[in-house]
Amino acid sequence: MDIRTSLETFEARLSSDTGDDPLEQWDRYVGFVEKKLSPEEKHVISVVLERLVQTFLQQNRYYNDARYINYCIRCASYYTEPINLYSYIYEKGIGIRAAALYIAWAEQFEKQGLLPQADTVYQRAMENQAEPGELVLQQYRLFQARTSQSPIVAAEAGRSPLQNSQLINQKGRPRETIPQQCKDPEDLEQFPVDKTIRIISRSENSLPNQPKQGPTGSLQFVSMYCVDDLVCKGSELCFEELRSYRYFEKVKQQEELRKWGMYQPPLPQHC
Repeated sequence: MDIRTSLETFEARLSSDTGDDPLEQWDRYVGFVEKKLSPEEKHVISVVLERLVQTFLQQNRYYNDARYINYCIRCASYYTEPINLYSYIYEKGIGIRAAALYIAWAEQFEKQGLLPQADTVYQRAMENQAEPGELVLQQYRLFQARTSQSPIVAAEAGRSPLQNSQLINQKGRPRETIPQQCKDPEDLEQFPVDKTIRIISRSENSLPNQPKQGPTGSLQFVSMYCVDDLVCKGSELCFEELRSYRYFEKVKQQEELRKWGMYQPPLPQHC
């Protein structure tokens, strides 16, 4: 099946449709395409899903529509980094009251071992009174039961809302850009470029002042040290502990060399 030709034909027909629920037409089209695709072609439905998500980005009435939220979640499942899409649509105001979005978002963080971020997403769902609330509480309790032995998650109970919001600031660029299928591609808003803030080390609660960024600016923090050096037997070292550890290791090596008469003091440095 030529999915791009089919999509162009559908959108051309949809442009003349006078119905009051265009998402219903897309819903029917997705079902039609899925029936037509062979098992080997099932993955190409991602082209339709991404187009659908982009089409309704500016239509506020669908922001908490269960159908649209489910399509956003399905679309994210085809991304290498689904978290990027969840963060992006959330900042657009999409799914603020939809429990399904928070649960799918938190599950992705949990799969990647980012437990504090997952915990924060569940807390944000409760703060925003996502519905159904019973589902959020149920999934949050299951998450807590799975991660009850994690000291990182336990520490989240003392976080402030500002610190929690920093933890879920994980937006970025989707896996790939789908070629535009409409006649006026400039009318379609594009997903943003990569903007990632990664928080590593025990001092994550005191982030430095971050520069303001314009609507089209990009912000990325890149570690200027080897992250692996800060990991020690399941815990993390601060920079002072790391320097102390290296110093005593060096002293220990020098003592071993002296013991065997092999130590040579370093030559003095000249300006």
